[in-house]
Amino acid sequence: MAEHIRDTDADSGRFGPSGACVSLRTLTAGDLARVALVCRSFRRLSLDGLLWRSKFQQKYPTLAKHVVDKDTEWMEVYRQRYCAGRLVKRALHLLAGRYVRREGLLVPYTVMKESLVKDPSFNLVMCIDALRCILNDYDDQRLHRNLTERFYGAQLLSYIIKFYHLRPQVEQWQRLGGTNLIQGVLLFSQWFRPEVELDEAAFESALQELEGKARARLMEKAPTHPLITKLKHWSELTAVDRHAAISAVIYTFQSVGLVGDEDTGNIERSCVDLVLTTKKARPITLCALFHLIADRIGIVTELISFPGRFFLRFVEHADLESDAERYTYVDVWEGGNFRNENALWAWWGGIEKNRDWLSGVDAKKLVYRMLANHRQGGESLKTTVSALEMSVLVEPQELQLRMALARIYCDYMETNYDLAVDLLENSPRPVPTAVGHGGRQGACPFLIQVETYKDQAKSRLATHGIERPENELKVKKRSEMPGVRYAVGMIMRHKKYNYTCVIAGWDDKCAAPRAWQMQMGVQTLQRQGDQPFYNVLADDGSNRYAAEDNMIFEPKPVPISHDEVAKYFCELDSSGQFYRMNEHKAVEYPEDEERVLQYVADHYSPVISDD
Repeated sequence: MAEHIRDTDADSGRFGPSGACVSLRTLTAGDLARVALVCRSFRRLSLDGLLWRSKFQQKYPTLAKHVVDKDTEWMEVYRQRYCAGRLVKRALHLLAGRYVRREGLLVPYTVMKESLVKDPSFNLVMCIDALRCILNDYDDQRLHRNLTERFYGAQLLSYIIKFYHLRPQVEQWQRLGGTNLIQGVLLFSQWFRPEVELDEAAFESALQELEGKARARLMEKAPTHPLITKLKHWSELTAVDRHAAISAVIYTFQSVGLVGDEDTGNIERSCVDLVLTTKKARPITLCALFHLIADRIGIVTELISFPGRFFLRFVEHADLESDAERYTYVDVWEGGNFRNENALWAWWGGIEKNRDWLSGVDAKKLVYRMLANHRQGGESLKTTVSALEMSVLVEPQELQLRMALARIYCDYMETNYDLAVDLLENSPRPVPTAVGHGGRQGACPFLIQVETYKDQAKSRLATHGIERPENELKVKKRSEMPGVRYAVGMIMRHKKYNYTCVIAGWDDKCAAPRAWQMQMGVQTLQRQGDQPFYNVLADDGSNRYAAEDNMIFEPKPVPISHDEVAKYFCELDSSGQFYRMNEHKAVEYPEDEERVLQYVADHYSPVISDD
């Protein structure tokens, strides 16, 4: 450190204030703290606000962009961020140790709250930045490192952003009527991608670019168009002028490649900020963007929540009397095709024709339908839960949504029993407290079902607490079970079904019930059930229980695409030939790592990377 402290006043022998500050900027924060203990002069210099601002900007550049207060105490802000980083690391370590032996992937919200939010030093903004730094701290060479920390970090970040940062915003948006479309679709996008800091300025810039291109196209085709010259409002335009304006926006979407995509189950096709980058969207997202661009130009369109697809409509023939003749419908997903009402019903093809389907909807109903698409889309449990959780905020009166979410908490996740009870007890719609027990007469069967399920959730909460109990730790030592050939972390292949997998656990003999063994044909194996069986994570995302007779070495190991890999393994070794157990899994299989290293040395290469 001494080599950095060179700047002195030649006459006085003291440090020059400006020169010293420049030198001190090259020190770490820890060195600065130690320098401050040397003498009063060093302490005064080490407390300089500009110096600590420089340190903060170097260490936490993303967060520094949001700190604009000229009176900021930079040393204190640095300390808060440093402490938040330590708090987050501690919370992640506790979660990893607590859940390595529990089935399932999702940590209960109450546990995450207790591990982080309830800590006296918790700072929302600082902890969000600390977690994002952990999740984003990788490149192509480090993609498979720090897996366990990132696995729990993603859940913790999702929880605190959704329930402490976004939830108040969604509730306020809902209370104000849910009329702001931009705010609604951006809240949707952020809710499903909490690990990404959404750049609203970049989104606004992209909208302005689309608007500019649409205006340029309209000017090219109709230089004297009233919306260009601003001589008339939309209500004063002729049918020809209205058609030309809509066509200019359609052309703009086609020219930049904004199109519908068949992969409608992909959440990225619903997030407007991503759609502007990928150019692929669901019909409802395309309609939302079209509506936003059209509105900026002065075009009046309505959002139509039609069964099977979202449409836009506009008044093309204002002088006609019936709605069937006045309105033209735009199918943005199919390249902007125009349809009249008869053509729309023909496209529908159904027997029922409800004219309410042709009514325009506001931003709140559009976001609600976007959420419905992912509540019912058969996607991952994580996506379904997120969609239900935001739906309950957007439409708090919908008891069916609360019931569905409570069921998922209790029956599928087997966790968050406390939240399930809260969902059903604190519904804005009153739930009878004695339904089906001689209380209220003529009660709705659904309300009886809700009341019954609430009692069940309370019983589970009283019995198990907020979640099911963890599995008992059974330390398995190879020295005591010499017949087990393979070890946790090895990348293998099933010789019958040909899937690649990683071993996540083992039993020296088949521990599955007799009925399962009969169903799976274990008795047809050479050693039947009297051989080691392995819990494996397959590359198709499934969990399997495989006999040793069916396991062979994978000659060309590849990373395994399975959500639970990160739960048990901290990294894929730099050689790419095996996974390293995290410290908590290693407690359960303390002698397996040595076997893995020997296995790799014997089958892949004589040199093993141990970095």
